Amino acid sequence: MERNTSEDILSDYTRYWSGYDLKQRKVYIQTGRGLAITAKRLNQTATTISFDEVDTGNHIHEI
Repeated sequence: MERNTSEDILSDYTRYWSGYDLKQRKVYIQTGRGLAITAKRLNQTATTISFDEVDTGNHIHEI
């Protein structure tokens, strides 16, 4: 569920798309706020949770 801002207590969107490439261990996310797709390769040795910005432009953004 997406929110307009982090302070909002109600969700504004329920439309988003996510996909996972098993071979490359990469997740793809498209927000309901734009056409951009953000891609991130998953770190198999990570021991903590990390947060990254999701791009809302019109291109693929890889972190």
